[in-house]
Amino acid sequence: MIGSEGVAGNGGSTSCVGSRLSNRLLFFDASGALDPRYGTDGIVDLPCGEAPNAIDWTAVSANGFEGVAVVDQAPAAPGGLQIYVAFQRALAGEGQDTRIGVYDVDSRSWRFYFYPLEPNPGGSAGNTFLSELLHVDGDLFAVIERDQGWAGEARNKTIRTFRLASGTPGGRGDPVEKSTAVDLLAGGFRFDQEKIEGLALGGGALWVTNDNDGGRAPTFFLKLDPALLGTSGQPSGPPDPVPGQDAIVLDEVNSQGADFIELYNHGDVAIDVAGWRLTDNDPTHVLVLPPGTTIAAHGFLLVEGDASTAPLHLTFGLGSADAAVLIAPNEVVVDQLTWQAHVATASRCSDGTGAFRTATAATPGAANACTP
Repeated sequence: MIGSEGVAGNGGSTSCVGSRLSNRLLFFDASGALDPRYGTDGIVDLPCGEAPNAIDWTAVSANGFEGVAVVDQAPAAPGGLQIYVAFQRALAGEGQDTRIGVYDVDSRSWRFYFYPLEPNPGGSAGNTFLSELLHVDGDLFAVIERDQGWAGEARNKTIRTFRLASGTPGGRGDPVEKSTAVDLLAGGFRFDQEKIEGLALGGGALWVTNDNDGGRAPTFFLKLDPALLGTSGQPSGPPDPVPGQDAIVLDEVNSQGADFIELYNHGDVAIDVAGWRLTDNDPTHVLVLPPGTTIAAHGFLLVEGDASTAPLHLTFGLGSADAAVLIAPNEVVVDQLTWQAHVATASRCSDGTGAFRTATAATPGAANACTP
């Protein structure tokens, strides 16, 4: 998979038609050909028009994708692939809040977090950019944040870290919380080349390098202690599981008439599900389960529809071609159900472990009405 950086206006299209000049994800098979199993003939464009989380392509600057990371959230099972991209600069009208995009391969949907860039220093130091995006572990990522200054003119050459869970998808008012892992202008080696753009973990080390900028600068490789990122430097695996991740499932879903989603705990201990999220095929539709929400062992949790006045209810409606998605606090998609026409009493038979099928009656908050 390759992330291809586009030009201003995301290729100049105002009709949501991508081109080789657009910011795109390109998926390839083992022979090097575009893989039609992904996106449209192996190509995924930024969402546009009526798509969920659509971006105004004309607001995309010439500084688009500048880092990409691929994470398999479920390496032992099919699916679970997430693609993360860093935008080098903010979209027009979004100040210094640039974006971290997340493309879910299974649901073919995008969501976006915001990352607060430092102010542009101006003068010979120019503007502030993101360069590179490195998955460290779980929902922890590292980026290079840099200005355009050279040598003594440089003001900001830093490696920052952030956790996705510290921000809200689609919430520019709640960006991720970044911290400085390494100030590259401090210490025994002042790394003050203009385009510091490479970051990798390997061989028990954290590696940083720069673009030679068309031959105007020497290329350096700086070896650092990966502990600066809070990691051992070994290849990162899937996020650490949270309690209940293997026990909580969607158990019954209804989108016809009165919407509801029922969760079931097929484990032997009660599970605290505060902070878990429910969404649909529009990732901006999010219900975060509130503090104090637990599911008893072999118990049910009913989340009523958006029209309900119950204390726990959805903040969005379930449509005719839609989905119900359950996400744990570590960003792992724990369970999901998609449909192309309204579902009435889609129920697991038996509760918690069986396949979904149409039950004989709706049983919100109780054992499913399954016939043999």
